[in-house]
Amino acid sequence: LQGESGRLIIAAGPATRVHPLRSVIRRTAADYPGLRIETRQVRGPEAARGVAEGLYDIAITNPETAEPYGDLIRVKLFEDRLAAIARAAHPLASATALDAPALLAYPIASFRIGRYLRRKLGKLDTAQEDLLHSFVTDDSELLRDYILASDAIAWVPRYILADDLGRGEAVELQVLGDAPFECWLLTTPGHWTSPVVQAIEGFARHATSAVDARVELPPGFYLEWSG
Repeated sequence: LQGESGRLIIAAGPATRVHPLRSVIRRTAADYPGLRIETRQVRGPEAARGVAEGLYDIAITNPETAEPYGDLIRVKLFEDRLAAIARAAHPLASATALDAPALLAYPIASFRIGRYLRRKLGKLDTAQEDLLHSFVTDDSELLRDYILASDAIAWVPRYILADDLGRGEAVELQVLGDAPFECWLLTTPGHWTSPVVQAIEGFARHATSAVDARVELPPGFYLEWSG
């Protein structure tokens, strides 16, 4: 990354590509027309590792991927929650206090099986493991199509399917326990000195603080130095 006319490479996961990356790209294109932008859709630890190794200038991802890279700067953008979501006619639509065995009687659709979900589910038998991996994708539209056409249950940040929830096409299942989802911007100390990178952090912060029916956000944002 070299000034306003250089090249910026942004990595994002399947969820953060939907939000806030789209808003970031719109603002960056408008404010920095001379900047060449490349995006990479990546999974899990690849985002933080790529920033640490110089493959990407910025990653918009979740914080657990950055744990092995203590020298990265982390900017918390917003919080949502992971939710179990199914089509409105799902057999569990009106059930309450669902636990892991109840969910794993049905196929699970997700972007990936993260450590939080693993801890929440505990030890699984072979049949449950198969159901847990019924549909793994990096495409939010394909995930939506899959659960609305079947009895599969999506395990995703709630904002991914908030439009479908609002229209009544999908329902959030009542699962025991809280499941937080956090979105962070990761970059190196060297890139953090760039006015362009700081501007992009501001674009992402503005996108997540604006009134947006897709995302339920608490007030307040903060910058945290890792390490």
